[in-house]
Amino acid sequence: MEKLLFTLGGTPVSTGMAALGGLALVALLMLVLLVVVWRGGRARAAEAAIEARRSAEAERRLADLLRVQSEMTGRMQTMSEIFGSRTSDLARLLSERIEASSHRVNQSMTETRQD
Repeated sequence: MEKLLFTLGGTPVSTGMAALGGLALVALLMLVLLVVVWRGGRARAAEAAIEARRSAEAERRLADLLRVQSEMTGRMQTMSEIFGSRTSDLARLLSERIEASSHRVNQSMTETRQD
């Protein structure tokens, strides 16, 4: 026979009923804990997905920047080559003109001496 522990609102509570109530309380607390853990896992999964999207976007932007930098480096090298070529052409042209002018001046001086 079960021992009467106390009376609650006119209902006698025995040791079996108290154990059953305690077990029900533990089961309820376990269920609440399970729900909290499950929701926390979903929240972490959502945060991880958001972070993965942000990371992918950052990687895409970095790849775009690297591509643009590579294009600009190529353009700068091309411009440098063109500038070097044009500078050489200008130096050669100026040298030829100076030599031609020098030659004419020398001819004029020679003609002037001969006269």
